[in-house]
Amino acid sequence: MLLYIENRSSGPKREEVRKAYEHLRRIQLDPEATLRVLKKLGEEENLKISVEL
Repeated sequence: MLLYIENRSSGPKREEVRKAYEHLRRIQLDPEATLRVLKKLGEEENLKISVEL
């Protein structure tokens, strides 16, 4: 999802999304935390997503 947002973005926002993606790749999140992050990101970016764990 972050890569999709990065591709749609430009300038500083694109760089911020890339940094967030790289950071999240390195850490372990439990499935519930991951779901909360994805839902919040979907709301902020006005994306309709479905997540299956």
